[in-house]
Amino acid sequence: RALSAGGATRDRLRARLRRLPDLDRLVGSVLAQRASVRAFVETVDTLASLSSIDALLRSAAWPDPAVAGHPSAPSLLPSALPTPLPSLDDSLAAIARLLIIPATREQGRAVIPAGTCAAYDEALAAQAAVEVSLQAELQVARQAFNTNAVKFAHVGNTHYLLEVPKKASKLVPPEYRVEGGTATVRRFSSAALTRLASRHDDTVVDLEGAARSAFSRVLTETLRFASVWRAAARYVAELDALVALSVSADEMCEPTTDAVFVDLPLPGAPTATPTLDMVDVRHPTLSHADPSFVPNTVQLTPETPGIVLTGPNMGGKSTLIRTVGTNVVLAAVGAALPATKVSLVLPDRLFCRAGGGGDAVAAGRSTFAVELIPAAAALANATPSSLVLLDELGRGTSAVEGEAIAGAVLSELVEREPGSGVRTILSTHFTSITSPRATAYHLATVIAPPPSRTVSFTYTLARGPSPASLAVRVAALAGIPPAVCAVAEAEADRRRRGVGDGAEAGRILGELMWQRTHRQQPATT
Repeated sequence: RALSAGGATRDRLRARLRRLPDLDRLVGSVLAQRASVRAFVETVDTLASLSSIDALLRSAAWPDPAVAGHPSAPSLLPSALPTPLPSLDDSLAAIARLLIIPATREQGRAVIPAGTCAAYDEALAAQAAVEVSLQAELQVARQAFNTNAVKFAHVGNTHYLLEVPKKASKLVPPEYRVEGGTATVRRFSSAALTRLASRHDDTVVDLEGAARSAFSRVLTETLRFASVWRAAARYVAELDALVALSVSADEMCEPTTDAVFVDLPLPGAPTATPTLDMVDVRHPTLSHADPSFVPNTVQLTPETPGIVLTGPNMGGKSTLIRTVGTNVVLAAVGAALPATKVSLVLPDRLFCRAGGGGDAVAAGRSTFAVELIPAAAALANATPSSLVLLDELGRGTSAVEGEAIAGAVLSELVEREPGSGVRTILSTHFTSITSPRATAYHLATVIAPPPSRTVSFTYTLARGPSPASLAVRVAALAGIPPAVCAVAEAEADRRRRGVGDGAEAGRILGELMWQRTHRQQPATT
């Protein structure tokens, strides 16, 4: 909130952070001893730049959002960061004693200060001596060809050829041999130049080997500062996350609120206190894209920790489940929430299966098996502090068995000892699924009078199960031809009259399954 109130200063801080590379990845690569010379220089440069970012953070007058009018006075924002920026001076000074960063950055290879690595110094001196000899040979050639226009050329893997203008190369001294040329120049070499070029290639190899060995020692030296560099990476990550949350809060449609976290009631305490209470909550991304997004209020208590959510397809069930789950995650990271009020017991685990599913061909799992996996994980691991969100559990198999499974899973989760039920929201088309510990809600629809009988979605929660599935009318909205819809409606009516209440059969089967999981199995069947 203080960052949001900071306005332009926050935006300058954000711009500085956006120019930084992924410091966490870079530091990890360095400490794992896998960083290239280029990546190491980038790491050091980034670490060196953090002091100016921290100075901006500390010098700004961050308004205090807790004070009316947001007076422009320094707040406790810098010291309130989870991870303050550690002092990097000692580590950067130690690296500077082992590696000349500007020259390394320019040459793309490790450049080591004199006196820190004997092998590197010897290789560098040997290369310098050969280069002096090469320059001496160049002066000899300029005198031999009687022109200062003679220079060295490198062609492919052949180095230190003499390049002489054609007009100066008519009389070739006997110690030089022709090595080709172009329309304007001729190239020559000599026994001395060939010998020196070969020696120079050897010194290059020796110097590169010594530089690699010295750079390995530099990487090893960084391990002494591992905790400091990791803390610096955390500082950047946390500051970047806070700035991102601040921007998100500014861009979110009003009203917004901060989550209030409450404790899970102790056994024997009043069970009417909500453990999840979201008033006028909206989806954080959909409401941003569509300000007309319909808010809803969702409440769970220890007495009734479950919700059975019914309604037609396209009515908003999956969106509501996503809305609850996404806002719980955002609350956990301290983000502003698109709601009038949010209070909750922070979940220790979140089990979620929402939206359209699919099979897992590579794993050999059907769509039904895939949708059961989160339910199985919740049954095995959920606690009263957990939150379980199951979207249309049981839809991937026959209606009777799917309804029975969904009902049994719901009962197992919510019908534990008083105050020990798991907070669970189950969306389903099986309107007969009930539990004494779960409140029935549906997303209301409006059906126009005959002859059109078109369906309009209100996306608003209403108490009780959905009065009808409306699947055929939703099919018409989705573009299924009217003639096909008419046949489907007639067949559905025939089955409802001829088969009876299949939902009631599913409810009875679900009750039997629940009893089987809570009572002793018979010895024989």
